Amino acid sequence: MKKSLMFVAVLFILPICVNAADVGQVVETDIVTFIDQSPIDSYNYKGYTYVVAEDLMKYGFDVQWDSKNRSLNITRKKYAFTPFVSDSINVLKKPITNQPLYQVYETDIKTQLNGVQITAYNIGGHTILNTDYLQAFGNCTYDNNSRRYDVDILGKEIEICKVIETRKNEDGYESVETEKGIFDGDTLLYGIKTSHFTSRYRDTTVIQSGDFQNGSYIESSKGIAVQYNGVTFYTPRQTSSTETDDTFRYGIKLRSILESGENAKEYRYLKETGELYLVKPTEIEPSNDTDTLSFFGQLYKAGKLIYDGVIIAENDMVMRGDDRLTFKILYAKGYTDDNGIIYNYDTDCPFYKGNVVNGVAHGVGVMLGERYWDEHTGEYPVYQENGTSYLPYIDSTIIYQGQFCDGLIQGQGKMYLNGRLCAEGNWNKNQKNGLLRIYENTTDGKTGEAMFLSYVGNYVADKRVGYGIEYGELGWAFYSGIYQEFIGDWKDGSWSKGKWYVVAYDNSTNNNFSRLYYNGEFRYDNTKAYGTQYYYKDDNSFETKTGYFLNWEFVG
Repeated sequence: MKKSLMFVAVLFILPICVNAADVGQVVETDIVTFIDQSPIDSYNYKGYTYVVAEDLMKYGFDVQWDSKNRSLNITRKKYAFTPFVSDSINVLKKPITNQPLYQVYETDIKTQLNGVQITAYNIGGHTILNTDYLQAFGNCTYDNNSRRYDVDILGKEIEICKVIETRKNEDGYESVETEKGIFDGDTLLYGIKTSHFTSRYRDTTVIQSGDFQNGSYIESSKGIAVQYNGVTFYTPRQTSSTETDDTFRYGIKLRSILESGENAKEYRYLKETGELYLVKPTEIEPSNDTDTLSFFGQLYKAGKLIYDGVIIAENDMVMRGDDRLTFKILYAKGYTDDNGIIYNYDTDCPFYKGNVVNGVAHGVGVMLGERYWDEHTGEYPVYQENGTSYLPYIDSTIIYQGQFCDGLIQGQGKMYLNGRLCAEGNWNKNQKNGLLRIYENTTDGKTGEAMFLSYVGNYVADKRVGYGIEYGELGWAFYSGIYQEFIGDWKDGSWSKGKWYVVAYDNSTNNNFSRLYYNGEFRYDNTKAYGTQYYYKDDNSFETKTGYFLNWEFVG
């Protein structure tokens, strides 16, 4: 491919010459373009990269239309660092098919860059120009490996400016700060500040670039001292936070926009898809001691407004296997939808999809979770065993699928742990109640790698009560298969009366098998239990003792 170029469209629609000649088409491109680290839409025209003039106005350029002289004048003042990002960057990467986007026409409009006339074209009333022309303002570079075109205006402006380096070592922690640019005494007003921190746990680099005097700068974090690597765009009007994600077109995705000033709003985007899902006031005080939030806001689903009114964000208990986790869930009391959605405010992820009545799960649906994050390493944990890597948690995995009533798990359903079935049966108000089948992890240490049936029986209020069968593990090193470990009645989650089986080895067949070890009552806390214990010989014949046992010792 030829060296890539960009094009620019103006904020206003320019008049089209009636006799303009058709000179080809603008097509989509996989090249991403950045001006001073801020992403800008770019296109392919005859193998070069172009941008639109109205877009340049968002990045510190002045774009003026002169109707008298039929000219478009593009200029830029020095030291006009202007960071910009919008939710238009929240698009996933996709294969490029060179699909035509616009018809290109010659134009009699004169386009001037800093007073010098350049070649430009018309696409539907907008002017496009080659990104290489932007070398008049900054250093232009293209990386074919990353398919990225950069216009570094700030770097060119401070090429010959002074550098100040400061080193500190406090309590064994080393930091190095390097500043380059325009100073007022020792205070950096305009330029680049790089801070590198080293500790016994991690290295972190924070880079700040821009106009610090006027509050327009970009901050990027690299390392594992933060939950995610990303770029934050600061302007006097708003703060926009992004997160590094190579599955998105620009390698980053917008997570939130926080406006400044009176009646300011916050815009929040889903972690997985980058879609806008919540608009709310920036300043909200908790309504009570439990940190419950109440505010007027808007909820969105797939880009469409689904609710506008009072939203409550409050802590809710979420089941995951036998664990219970607490998240802040968004409730919109007036929202009812057969194909609805409820969001997790803590993680910016869907919490529930399905039947929603008055803002809560009611009917049939799925409760969703998120991959576990290790805050100490700053990464999603990956475990190694025998040369094989595996993840213990899965993104957006289903936690529960089934029936709900008034926001609680109630009725028939299936519960999952790390993407694998761990329980199926009946629930009542978030508790196991009735007949259930329970599955557990194997003991090889691989969380979620293999599950085995561990129990079939009755529950009351999350405890095993009544008749049930407990099973041993599938695939133990000394036993292959599923065997019955206990058959009988349960009370308060423990064995009450029934049969206890153990694994034994058969010399004659060189196989392991299960056999009855005890039949009778089970008592705890130094209380006698009545039953029969079986004592086996090498030939598998046995003797028994029947009577009372105390702590598994026969007492007659």
